Amino acid sequence: MKAYFLLAMAFSLLPLSAAQAAIYAGADLAVDSTDLKNSASDLYPESTIGPDVHLGYHENSWAVELGYGTTHKAFQETELRFNRLTGDGLVYVPLGGFLNFLVTAGMSETNFGASTFQHKSYQQAGIDKTTRVATTVLNGDELDWRAGTGLSFSFGGGYEFHVIGRYEPLTMKGLSNYALSMDTGFNIDLN
Repeated sequence: MKAYFLLAMAFSLLPLSAAQAAIYAGADLAVDSTDLKNSASDLYPESTIGPDVHLGYHENSWAVELGYGTTHKAFQETELRFNRLTGDGLVYVPLGGFLNFLVTAGMSETNFGASTFQHKSYQQAGIDKTTRVATTVLNGDELDWRAGTGLSFSFGGGYEFHVIGRYEPLTMKGLSNYALSMDTGFNIDLN
């Protein structure tokens, strides 16, 4: 019990982590979960995963950032992908020590698509062969707002680790109700 109390005291003595003004770069691993409607094909995966990168500016307890990410996943013979260009504002609420609660809101330009593979037979030098040919079954662009909350762990030297959950009203041409995403990654100050 004393050890936990001493550890809590040590964290409370650390400076608050809403950092000085700085330009930063970051990378995340993003997982999207899409709430597909019954009218969507059963062959579409409901979750996708992939990398995000972003560049931002933070001062005291707020930040703005621009990012790009892509997530995709194949399910049976159908692949679903999302490419996103994002702009977000973030507000950091120091909880003490290196821990921050954060609130975020912004915009997302989402390019989405789904493709399936068909087998095509051909002959080469008198030998029968088969190849897979991709066929697009869904594509489009959508501009949406997005918002979420998360936790940020700021460390000395301009390093930050964060976990952020977001909601986006992604419709995918009427096939989806919304998308939830979870980003886990880090930021590094560039100056």
